[in-house]
Amino acid sequence: MSCHSPAPYYTVKHTASFQYIRSLLLCVCIRQHIFIKNMLCLTFSCFLHIVFSGAMTMNEFQSYLEQAFKNLEVHPVEQELTVPEYDIFEEIRDAICELRDELSLTQKELAELSGLTQSNICKIERGVCHPTIESLKKIADATGRKLSVQFTDFEEVIDHD
Repeated sequence: MSCHSPAPYYTVKHTASFQYIRSLLLCVCIRQHIFIKNMLCLTFSCFLHIVFSGAMTMNEFQSYLEQAFKNLEVHPVEQELTVPEYDIFEEIRDAICELRDELSLTQKELAELSGLTQSNICKIERGVCHPTIESLKKIADATGRKLSVQFTDFEEVIDHD
């Protein structure tokens, strides 16, 4: 059994009940992405509808915690390291639009200078088609720029955003 997404909040009516204490422990487990063997992990929607009744003293609470942690087996959930989604074509589209704005060129004017069609420039900027290296080279040459390709670490890309 694994925990689903962490629950950011939940409703509590009585704050000193046995069920409340157990639910708090579960909430901590879910928030910390920890799986506890033989302990039910509740989903977000369950937390929204929890209503507690009954009460326990601090001594009962302390005893409960000591017993619970004595029998506790904690297994961290393995999390995949994910690299943020990176869309090179979005970066290219933005670069072409910025270049056109900088040079005060319309799509039609850029198309005439580069030898591409206005329709092709429009499709590239809208993300309908992916430009070829040849098309990018034509745009670079037409605007007096050099086309360069770099391989950088994702950290560098993220820092610049």
